[in-house]
Amino acid sequence: MPVTNGTAEIHQRESILGGATSAAMVAPAGPQKDPIIEGQAWFTDEQVQFIMDRIPGVLLQGQLSNGPWTAEFETAVARNAGAKYATAFPSGTAALEAALTALGIGAGDEVLLPVQSFIGNAMAIRLAGATPIFCDITASTHCLDPEEITRKATPKTKAVILVHMGGLISPDIAEILGRCEAKGLLLIEDCSQAHGAHWHGRPAGSLGAVGVYSFQSAKVLTTGEGGAVVTNNRALSRIVCSLQNRGRDMDAKTEAYARTGHNNRFPEVSALLGLAQYRSLPQLVAKRNETAAYYRARLHEEAPEVGLQAHPANIEHSYNKFIINLPQGVSRHEVKLFLHRRGIPASLCFAPLHRQPLFSDLGGAEVANCPVADDVLERSLCLPIDPRINEVQRKKVIDVLLEALKHEGVQPAS
Repeated sequence: MPVTNGTAEIHQRESILGGATSAAMVAPAGPQKDPIIEGQAWFTDEQVQFIMDRIPGVLLQGQLSNGPWTAEFETAVARNAGAKYATAFPSGTAALEAALTALGIGAGDEVLLPVQSFIGNAMAIRLAGATPIFCDITASTHCLDPEEITRKATPKTKAVILVHMGGLISPDIAEILGRCEAKGLLLIEDCSQAHGAHWHGRPAGSLGAVGVYSFQSAKVLTTGEGGAVVTNNRALSRIVCSLQNRGRDMDAKTEAYARTGHNNRFPEVSALLGLAQYRSLPQLVAKRNETAAYYRARLHEEAPEVGLQAHPANIEHSYNKFIINLPQGVSRHEVKLFLHRRGIPASLCFAPLHRQPLFSDLGGAEVANCPVADDVLERSLCLPIDPRINEVQRKKVIDVLLEALKHEGVQPAS
């Protein structure tokens, strides 16, 4: 659906978020021709046909969860992640909680994770009984600063969650792996935004002890809602499968339960959605990279003061998000509002976890001590990167952004 928020609604929302709107930044609002779409699930005609052809069979067969389509979907997830085993879950948060539990992480343990992360990651740590320890990021990657592993690991630390932010496998992944090995820490990859991402040809999810995926509707690849755990460790995979199904012993000949677990079974129709999308994953990632390449080239040439997320040649970025860091002194509020009024759905990155009220008992921002995140996350914006964006829309996004920067007093590159 197109963006249809009217002027009054935009004013109201921005007022709630804080900040005054200058007259110079007010651009005409109204219906948009050829609207730019962002953050919404998309299925091609071929994908829709694939799904619709198979739904009657699901209904007639009568097994609506953890059936043959779920098994086929899990096979596709494992294959695309370069892993031997995959287990599907109703959400990425549920998948991460199961991964932590299967790894033996619980009460009294600490897990390091970047403050630039989805709230579900920290919640999953707590649901597993452990304590999240918030770490700083690097400005050029929006991913975990590897030095934080050395700075913040304690004898209680058992694992590190590495978020592939925006779909970027951290360029520091080799150093992160080395520091984890030196400290005896497990590396958990949060691949929620990294469907189709690779490092030196290795897929996201194949680099740590486990990889966790999300298939929520705003991701590169979706099942509506959903998640998965991938691993090459069979014993670990069997525990994860058990936790998917109320703690059942998956190798027992009779119905027996070996541990406490949730009802995390996966719907067959959701599996069909994912299988349909996997058929087009390379094309989806290619279209996002095409738009990203255009954005990067123009911003590098015409607005070099805008910080771009690193993208080394040895990494295939999936661009679930296109993240920019606005120059110091530029009002993100004003730029975002200007873009919205011109029909460009720019969005914010995740709110920094160390400033969430839920985690105030951990000491807040002062104890977390994440100065880079505190700076960068106040200046970062995400430009639309939907695979449906066309050449005209790409040009409009950058043209309007440059105009917004000019209104903010940023001189264009000569």
